[in-house]
Amino acid sequence: MNAESLNYSRPAKDDIFYHFFDAHTCKMSSCYECPFREKSCADLRIGDFWGDEYRNNKSGVSECLIITEKGRKVFNSLNGAKELKCTNNYFKFQQVLNYSKPAYYDCLFEDFRNTDMNLKDIDKKYNQNMKLRRLFEKIYGFYKKLFKNSETNDGVCCDNNKLHED
Repeated sequence: MNAESLNYSRPAKDDIFYHFFDAHTCKMSSCYECPFREKSCADLRIGDFWGDEYRNNKSGVSECLIITEKGRKVFNSLNGAKELKCTNNYFKFQQVLNYSKPAYYDCLFEDFRNTDMNLKDIDKKYNQNMKLRRLFEKIYGFYKKLFKNSETNDGVCCDNNKLHED
C-alpha cells in the first residue's frame, strides 16, 4: 500500500493478515458460533460469490440465495441487471457450517497484545502449517475433480434460485 493509493493488494501466500483469515484462527468469537450458518431466518442471503465460473470477473459478482417466497417477491421487484441462475455452487464455496474455535485462541490473542512479539513471529507460530494444508487441499481438489465423473449427483435441489450480478 502506498500513500497515493487506498488499495491494498498482495498475493495470499505473502499476506500475513490473509494467513490468519484463511487459517480461521482469529475470527470474532461469535463467528465460531453463528446460529445462522446452519439455519437461516432470512428471506434472502446476499454476498460475494466465489467460484471458478466467475474467476476472471474483475468487477465482482454478488450472489442472492432466495430462501422463502417472500424473498422471491422481493427479488422479483428489484430493478437493475440480474441473471437468475440455478446452481449448486453455494454449498461448494460458501461457509455453511461453523469452524471450530482453535484451542489456542486465547493464547493467540495474548500474543497479539504482547508488544514483544511482531506479527511475522506470531504468524510463524500459529500458521506454519498453512503451506502444507494448501498443498493437501490442492491434491484433494485434484482427486475430487478426477473422480467427479464417476459419482452420482446427489447435490442440492434447484428449488432455491440464485442471482449473479456483474
